[in-house]
Amino acid sequence: MNDAVPAMTVAAGESALALIAERRGTDLLVSWNPESLAIPGAVVGMLFIRDTNATRNLLLTPEQLSYGHMLYAPTSDQVEIRLRVMDASQSTTVDSITVLLPQSSPGHRFIAQR
Repeated sequence: MNDAVPAMTVAAGESALALIAERRGTDLLVSWNPESLAIPGAVVGMLFIRDTNATRNLLLTPEQLSYGHMLYAPTSDQVEIRLRVMDASQSTTVDSITVLLPQSSPGHRFIAQR
C-alpha cells in the first residue's frame, strides 16, 4: 500500500501562499493569503526581503502569519520577496515575487512577477 501524501496542486499563475506586493505611498504592502492551506498549521514563517541596499530576514510567528500582510519600506527600485512557511512536521511551503518599482515617481504602478 502506498502511504505517500499527495503533493498540493497549484494551477499555473497561482501559488500556494498567493504572495503579492502593492504600492502604498512609498511603501510596499506585502500580502499573502492567511487562509491558504499552509498558514493554519504553521509553526513559523520567514519573510526574506532583498533589495539593492538592504537584506531583511524576518521571523514570523503563527499569529503574524495569520494577519496576512506586512508593510515594507523599500530602499531601491527592485525588491525580491520570499515567504517560507513551516509546519510541525517541518514541511515547507514557499512563494516568491520580484517587484520592479519606477525610478522616477512613486505614483506609478509597479510590476510584480512570480
